[in-house]
Order: sequence, then structure tokens, then C-alpha cells
Amino acid sequence: WMLDNGGDKEEDEEDIHVVQQQVRKPPLNHVTVISSTPEEDSYVYSRRVPHLRTLARGMLPDGGLQSCPISVKEGLEYYHSIVWKDNHEEVFFKQLCQFTKLTLASGVKSYEKMCKEPLKVALYLEKKIRACR
Repeated sequence: WMLDNGGDKEEDEEDIHVVQQQVRKPPLNHVTVISSTPEEDSYVYSRRVPHLRTLARGMLPDGGLQSCPISVKEGLEYYHSIVWKDNHEEVFFKQLCQFTKLTLASGVKSYEKMCKEPLKVALYLEKKIRACR
């Protein structure tokens, strides 16, 4: 039962709206890398739904890491998702570790450090491919 304290109904609705805004967490963005073709470079796009392989890894007890290890592309997609402008790095990494059973890195910084070298190689190769076109 609610007691009517004589307050304005619009004011009460505004208070509820403010509380709802504070409670809602922004959805996380998951990045997909689209491979390059002879005509165009690779590019990334984001979506709010995790990849099917990420969801599948979450269903397996060991994340499927024994039978299907994380590929370089998949690892770099995780890296791009972690550093995506609208994602909070720590929150995304924690969710990623829960989904994939990832234990390679203890935190975001160590995962980023691990990904830097393959990312540099990928960018170098992209530049060479673009120059050859």
C-alpha cells in the first residue's frame, strides 16, 4: 500500500526515472574483426550480443580450451572489445573470463601486454598489403 503524501505525481515519476537510470548498467560491446579481401582492408564492427563461440565456451567446463584453443584472431577480438570506447575494461574482462574460462592473464593490463605483439604484427601486415594494392 502506498500512502498519498500529497506529492506531485510528475515529481514521483521523475524520481523513479532517476533511480532506474542509476541502476541500469550499460550493455557491453563485443567487437568482431572482418578479414580483409583483395579489394578492401579488414575492419571491425561492434555489437551488444557476445559471439556464439564465446557463449559456447561458457557452456563447457574448461571453456573448450583443450579441444579448441583461442585463435590469434579471437584473442585480438577480445582485446579490441576490452579497449572499445564504450566498455569499462575491468568489467568486460571479468565477464570475458567468466564466459571463456580464460586464465591466461590475471588482469586487464597483463592481457593487453600479451596481445600487443600479435596486434603489431597484424597492423604491420595490413600496411604491407595496403601498399601492394
